[in-house]
Amino acid sequence: MFRLSRKKMALRLSLVVAILAIAVISINILIRSNNNEAVNAVAGDRVSIGRVHIPNSDDDKINYGSGNNSAGGIGDGWTTRIYQITNPAGTTIRAYCAEPRQNDPTNTTAATAVYTDDNANAKEIKLIMYMNRNNAYSSQINTYYQNLGVGNDDNKKYAWTHAIIGYLYKNKKDTDGLSDGELTIVKNIISELTREINAKTSTWRIAQHYTVYEGINNSSGHQNVIWLEGSVQRGSITVQKCDSLSRECQVEGVNFGVYNNSGVTIYDPNGSTYANGAKITSAKTAANGKVTFSNLLIGFEYTVKEEATGTTNTSYALTAPDQNVSLSMTNKNPTLQFFNRPARGDVRFVKMDKNNNLPLANVLFSITPMYDGGTFGESHYVVSDHDGVVDTRSSFALHSNHTNGYDVLAENDEPISFQGFGTWFADKNYPTAAIDDAAGALPIGRYIIEELRCASNRFCYKIKDQKKIIEITKEADLADLGDWDNACAEYKLETEAVDKADEDHYIEAIKEAKIKDTISYCVKTDTDYLIKGILIDKSTGEPLLVDGKTIESSIQLNSEEECGTTAMYFDVDASELGGKDIVVFESLYYQDEEVYSHEDIDDESQTVNVVKITTIATNNETGEKVLPRSKDAKVRDLVQYCLKPGIEYTIKGVVMDKKTGNGLLVDSEPVEQSVTFTPGETCGELEMFYEINATDLAGAELIIFESLYIGDDLIIEHKDINNESESFSVELPAPDTGTNTNHRDAGISGETITFVGSTIVLCLGGYITSRMSARRKFYK
Repeated sequence: MFRLSRKKMALRLSLVVAILAIAVISINILIRSNNNEAVNAVAGDRVSIGRVHIPNSDDDKINYGSGNNSAGGIGDGWTTRIYQITNPAGTTIRAYCAEPRQNDPTNTTAATAVYTDDNANAKEIKLIMYMNRNNAYSSQINTYYQNLGVGNDDNKKYAWTHAIIGYLYKNKKDTDGLSDGELTIVKNIISELTREINAKTSTWRIAQHYTVYEGINNSSGHQNVIWLEGSVQRGSITVQKCDSLSRECQVEGVNFGVYNNSGVTIYDPNGSTYANGAKITSAKTAANGKVTFSNLLIGFEYTVKEEATGTTNTSYALTAPDQNVSLSMTNKNPTLQFFNRPARGDVRFVKMDKNNNLPLANVLFSITPMYDGGTFGESHYVVSDHDGVVDTRSSFALHSNHTNGYDVLAENDEPISFQGFGTWFADKNYPTAAIDDAAGALPIGRYIIEELRCASNRFCYKIKDQKKIIEITKEADLADLGDWDNACAEYKLETEAVDKADEDHYIEAIKEAKIKDTISYCVKTDTDYLIKGILIDKSTGEPLLVDGKTIESSIQLNSEEECGTTAMYFDVDASELGGKDIVVFESLYYQDEEVYSHEDIDDESQTVNVVKITTIATNNETGEKVLPRSKDAKVRDLVQYCLKPGIEYTIKGVVMDKKTGNGLLVDSEPVEQSVTFTPGETCGELEMFYEINATDLAGAELIIFESLYIGDDLIIEHKDINNESESFSVELPAPDTGTNTNHRDAGISGETITFVGSTIVLCLGGYITSRMSARRKFYK
């Protein structure tokens, strides 16, 4: 109530208050389930209420303001009293007078009715009464009160609230006792109340669940009173944590938080304030997988989030989307389910050369799960990229991109190179679960990672000694190993295999052939190495077998200089290897570990070709080893060969005088021949013919030397002066029938000469020869 407070009326008001008795008022209250839609009480629907408590003296009056009186004159402002009622439940509630310029309410029997929204200003009255009752003012309204100098003065708050209610109750017409400035303040506060209601902001969302009651006074000239009844409506949200793979909902120990998602600040009557987006409360699921958040205000929207904080269960991913829920009178206790898969993580490291601090690309690693009890799961392989990085995360290479594609390369011994293949380890408990690019590659557990020998790390030491064990313990766990470095020598190992005899890439098909493998190296100084070599049959790609055995060699190497040259040798019986290409493979070992290998089957510098040529020189006419002393004697040289098909060769031959070791000259000209040919098959034969004027060569011992060329390059040559198959002779003159009196030596009376014939027999593909010889018998 607010009314005139001039001095001449003070005594009158005091007397009125003193004589009023507290009346028992019969009330009729009808409340619908939705308190915002309460209706008027009707006749006959009345009940008795408790007393209206009226202050007993003028000392209980609140004098305020300096406004106008009802006649428009200048007065001392306005006054009000603090009223209380006792409702049927026996609760004492603060009440407000609703009619200015009326007498105090009486204690006579009175009817009461629910104050309804039929009054155009009912919502604003409800809101200001609620805020005053719960001391939960909005920031703007609180600012207005503070500007009035109210502070925490409860009486002043009551007085100003009373002034606002009186103005609204009379439909904004009663301004008695308010100055223009005070009326402006009242109107501004009412405007703010209206905004709160229209925007459905925090305070109104709570206040709308309350009911305003009106005590109607039947005594003429006495005030009606209004008061507020109700309670803050609260609800709860139950969260249930579930395994998305097993579909069981008993995941214990996962933290959840509840956040304000209403778009407004929540002013909780308990004194707490939560800005939009602020966390209101949090807790973790119990053994049954549930957690319930109680005491949440109805009328607001909330967001429930999984949280990786505190002692939350780390065995599951916290990747379920946030869930929003609105609490209302019809949705007071909802239950939300969050489904998550078991947690997964990843591993990352960078492969480095410790010597030069440079990354190593295309290095192969295996990752193997280590289960309890010492058992191992299925290994998968990863490869370092051009920056040396190994990373199983999907952000590096999608798990679904050729999943575990390096496994095929590793298991088939194919060349290893980074190709962006994805990695995925199945969960042993859910082996059929689909690949998830949003998850880690590795389920929770321990893993052993091993670097494997490959072309890119062939220079590195102690590969086998650097196994690493990692453990994935929670969702999105990244086992970052940093740099995985090895000491890697700056190796250089260039080799060339040649015939030791003439250092070309051709060896003759002889029993005691020798291959020289010259090795140019760059290695770590003062370090013991072992170089091993083996001969490979190029046609098969397998080790060369002679008499069922491989042909190998090795040398020790410990160099004082970083770079140098050495050689190793292979003794090989090549007599049956004509036409074959032999490739030398080498490997460099350090502490029994292979650190480098040169195994290129197509490396020409590492290849030698076995050349086989055999020749038989005979009389073209008789096939014997003796030529007639004729002007047109003819020698047939049969060449049998095993050579590489498809290459053009030239064989050059020259007739030699075995006695002098020089080339035979006939009419001052050498006796030579050559033939150029390209074999279509590995082995074959051809003929060469030499025409000799042998009239002056009686008894001469001759031989043919051959040389094999490819272009201008000499491949092999036959220059064995004692080679019987290449030798032949010229016949001697016929013997005299008489006594030879032309004695060569004094004391020799004569000699007889007997010729023994020569035969050539072709037997089982070979030649058996018997030389023609002249036997001289000397006699005296």
